[in-house]
Amino acid sequence: MKIQAPLVRLMLFIAVCAGLVLSTGVVSAASMPAGWQPHTIGAIQLGLPESWQVLPVSKADLQTISKQIAKNNPEFASLIQQLIDSGQYKLLKFFAIDLAKGQNINVLITPVGTQLTPKQIVPVVEQQLKANISNLTIVNTNTNLKLNGLPAGRIEYTLGLTNQANQTEQLTSVQYYVPIGTDIYVLTVTGGAQQEIVALADQVAATLQKVDTASGPSATVRTTGNLREAPSTKGKILDQIKAKETITLLGRNKAGTWLRITNARGVTGWASITLLNSNAASVKLLKVLP
Repeated sequence: MKIQAPLVRLMLFIAVCAGLVLSTGVVSAASMPAGWQPHTIGAIQLGLPESWQVLPVSKADLQTISKQIAKNNPEFASLIQQLIDSGQYKLLKFFAIDLAKGQNINVLITPVGTQLTPKQIVPVVEQQLKANISNLTIVNTNTNLKLNGLPAGRIEYTLGLTNQANQTEQLTSVQYYVPIGTDIYVLTVTGGAQQEIVALADQVAATLQKVDTASGPSATVRTTGNLREAPSTKGKILDQIKAKETITLLGRNKAGTWLRITNARGVTGWASITLLNSNAASVKLLKVLP
C-alpha cells in the first residue's frame, strides 16, 4: 500500500506548523454554523469560522520552518526537508489558521491509484505513526465513521513538541481520512487544548460534504494576485492565484469585472478579471452571481 510515507510526513509537518504558530459514529445533515464560511477543496466542501485566515504554503515557507525548528526538533526538520526534496508538500491543498488561538486546519489530497476503505487506511497510518515518532501517543481511532454519507476514518493523537523557547508543548491533532475515488482526503485540526480541539474537529467534520466537481470552463491566470471573499478589493483575502495557473470559472458579478473561480489549490473566491486570460464573449456566458 503506497500511502505510508506521504501521509505520515505531511501529518507530522501539520503538527509542527501548529507548534510554531502557538489536537463508531455518524455525522449527518451537513449544516453551516452561524458565522462560518464554506470552503471548496477539490471534491469536498467544509466550513470554518469567518475569523480564520487561509494561508498558502509554499516551498519557501517550508524551508523557513525547517530552519526555525532544526535546533530543537531535528527529527521534524528532517521530515520537512524530505517533503521539500520529494515534492510531496504539493499534496497539501488547504491551510487555514486561527491566529488568536494558535489552531490550524489542513486538507491534503493524496492519490493512491486504487480505491481504499477507512479500515485499510487507518491501521497503516497508526502503525507508521507509532513506529516513527517516539513522543506521539495515539488517543483513539475509528474506522467506521460516516460524514454526511461519506465513509471515513479518524485518528486522534497527542504530540510533544519543543517550541522556540525550548519548552515542551503538548499538541493535539484530530485527523479524518475520507477516500473519494482513488484519492484520500485527509482533514487535520491541530492545537493545544485537547478538549477544545476535539470539539472543533468534530464540528468542522460535521460540515464536510462532497461537491459536484463538474463545474464551469477553465482559464489561465495572467498576473499573480489575490482571491477574495467578495468581488471587491475590500474583500477579505482567501488565497492567491498565480501566473500561468489554470483556474475554473464559476460565475461573474453583474458588471463582469470580477469572476467567481476555484483556484489550483481548490479554494473558491472572487478574482478581478484583470488578473485572468479571458475574453468578453466567454465572460458574458457565465452566470451572474450575487
